[in-house]
Amino acid sequence: MFTPTDPGFAEEVAAFNLSTQHQPDVAFGALDAEDVATAVKWAAEQGMPVAVQSTGHGASNAIQGGLLISTRRMLELSIDPVERTARVGAGVRWKAVVDHAATFGLMGLCGSTTDVGVVGYTLGGGLPIMGRKYGFASDHVIAFELVTADGTQRRVSKDENPELFFLLRGGKGNLGIVTAIEFHLFPSEDIFAGGVYFDGQHAATVLDQFSRWVDTLPTEASASLAFLRLPDMDIIPEPLRGKFVVHLRYAYQGDAAVATQLLEPMRQCAPS
Repeated sequence: MFTPTDPGFAEEVAAFNLSTQHQPDVAFGALDAEDVATAVKWAAEQGMPVAVQSTGHGASNAIQGGLLISTRRMLELSIDPVERTARVGAGVRWKAVVDHAATFGLMGLCGSTTDVGVVGYTLGGGLPIMGRKYGFASDHVIAFELVTADGTQRRVSKDENPELFFLLRGGKGNLGIVTAIEFHLFPSEDIFAGGVYFDGQHAATVLDQFSRWVDTLPTEASASLAFLRLPDMDIIPEPLRGKFVVHLRYAYQGDAAVATQLLEPMRQCAPS
């Protein structure tokens, strides 16, 4: 338990985007679901609102007052390679799942960065790199472990609390505090993926070509565009530093030669 005057309070409440400064009355670092349930019941007794944060990537509005429960220490991770499923705690980031699943030739449906938390990403729907082939990550959830507002621990699946199960898959984090999640994994096979950067002056050309090209892709291929104004900082690769660029993200599961051929119309539309 941390109060604003305690050492470690700032670290406990910090969001990924440091421009969002949370200011709860109390912060609590949970180790397991029982801790979360106890904290929720305590807050109810105090008449105190409750918020939750794991990695802090979803922090868009600063928390003012109340109790902030941090689930970042809840790092349970297990994989069943026979059933092709994973179970992860609320603090697990995608990188841990990717690394562990790869040892079994499996993969989870993560997005363009593996630094985000599995639970928060999935509660928001979770559009993965291979989204055109597999759909949203939330489509493949088996069950949630949830602490509801009354401090009760519940298992939520299509058979247990089915209405809540439906709402959680894309409903974000206002229906309770998810302490663990179980979901399906998929064969990783061969994936050809990466990014192509175009100078921002060619944005109109790239966007026009993309709008026609993407309709021709098979479901094994997924692609998206991002318009990035990158800072002039050492952490940015020198060719991209301080520039406005169009970033084509592309992934194909299957033969690399086919993937390369499919990508060629975009490579030829403008200098990259």
